Formats: sequence, C-alpha cells, structure tokens
Amino acid sequence: MQEKFNEKQINILEAAEKLIIKDGVENASVRDIAKEANVSIAMINYHFGSKDKMMEALYCYCTEKIGERFSLFIQTISYAGPPIQISEIISFLVKQILRLSYFHNIGLQEVSIRNNLAETLTVLYALFVDRVDDIILKGIAAGHFKKAAKAEELLASIIGTLMFSIWNKDFYQGFLPQNAQYLEALEHKNSVYLRAMIFGLLGYDE
Repeated sequence: MQEKFNEKQINILEAAEKLIIKDGVENASVRDIAKEANVSIAMINYHFGSKDKMMEALYCYCTEKIGERFSLFIQTISYAGPPIQISEIISFLVKQILRLSYFHNIGLQEVSIRNNLAETLTVLYALFVDRVDDIILKGIAAGHFKKAAKAEELLASIIGTLMFSIWNKDFYQGFLPQNAQYLEALEHKNSVYLRAMIFGLLGYDE
C-alpha cells in the first residue's frame, strides 16, 4: 500500500524538498526545515522520528507525485502518434528522475528495498509499463514500430542510463559542454541518447 501523508507531513516534506534542492542534503538541517515549514523541531520528530526517516518519507512522497504527474501527462499526449508519445515520455522521465538526483547522491537508493518505498516504486513502474506497452502495440499496428520491445526492458534501460550519469558525476561532467548548467546539459544529453536507443530498439527511423 502506498504511503498516505497528512497535511502537516506534506507541509514539512515540501519545505524539506525546497531547501534540499536549493542547499543540498548536507546543508539542509532539521532546524532549517522546521523554520521553512513554520513548525517546531519537535513536530518534525513527532511525525518522522529523524532526518533519515523524513528523507525516506520525502523519497516516497516525491515518487508518488511523479506517478500522479505521469498519469496526467499521459492524458495530455494521448492525441499524438505513438512515436511522439514515446519521445515525450522519455523527456518526462529524464526530467523527473534528474530532478530527484539529490537522493541518489547520498545513497538513498538503498532504502527502496523497504516496504513502503518498494511498493511506491512498483506502482510507478507498473503504470509506466502498462502505458508504454499500449503505445508500442498501437505503434506496431500503425506501422511506426517494427519491433515489439518490452516496456519493462525499456524502463530498465532508461533508469540504468540515468543512474549511471547521476552516480558518476565527476566522470560524466567531462563529456558535457564547458560552462553549461550541469543538470540542463545532463538532461539534454541523456534525452538525445535515450531517444536514439529506444527508437532503435523499437525499429523506428526518426
């Protein structure tokens, strides 16, 4: 079952996310988060127990939000042809996963094995596979795609590529344009590569 957050918890989590994106995990203290959320430190401890537990909850909360955004996003591109839908989904996933790169830089990927997080991720992955499978079948029927690639394997390729670039920032930065804004350049490079790879696996010529 997915985690359910009450209004006070959401207020704290959104304040934490705002500060962490701005200052980094190490520099966003519980005191700073409490001030941003306009609550006491005791209130944070009451709802989450510790900063680590709060970060786990934030990871879960953000993942749930990605799933909600993805469901709405799929509706907005439903009018487009299968190749455009696949291209837009790649752009969406790249942007959303890179936006959460601050989690992966501190090793929080390990907490995904815990029940709430594992279940939240499973729901998100299943949603992706279901929608992309449908798009692929329609693309094959319409003659756009020549190969019936498996959606779960495409998802693994996308996430694996993005995780490599996030976990190996010092190495990967050397392949980005000098003086470029890091995340923007990383998003562009990964999006271009993943489109070429996914369309190749689908047998689609752009």
